[in-house]
Amino acid sequence: MLRQGKPMTLIRARFDLASGRHSAFMEVRKPLLEKAMNIHQTLRVQVTDTNQRPRGVMTIEAEFDHLGPYRVQHDGHTYWFTGKSGTHRASGVATREMATADDARLWITLGGTAIWED
Repeated sequence: MLRQGKPMTLIRARFDLASGRHSAFMEVRKPLLEKAMNIHQTLRVQVTDTNQRPRGVMTIEAEFDHLGPYRVQHDGHTYWFTGKSGTHRASGVATREMATADDARLWITLGGTAIWED
């Protein structure tokens, strides 16, 4: 775009480049993949309690993003992904930590097949 009026100086050119760069970053949108990958599922999972005793197979409601579960309803509580990911040592399976508002915690596999209560 050609500007009319004041001549373009080096300082003015730097300002134009900087303001253009700033507006480009302000308009970045989430990729379509992230928006489309929010999936809600009812799952039957193997649950293990704090003392490593199996509680059996239980039904949970889970919502998944493009990496794994981010919200789980289990045993009357709603758990949210805390941002911590890890590996279950005994099985070597990738997991995510989930917590309630009351700080009850559990670890769940990325596919939602097993839960370890904490």
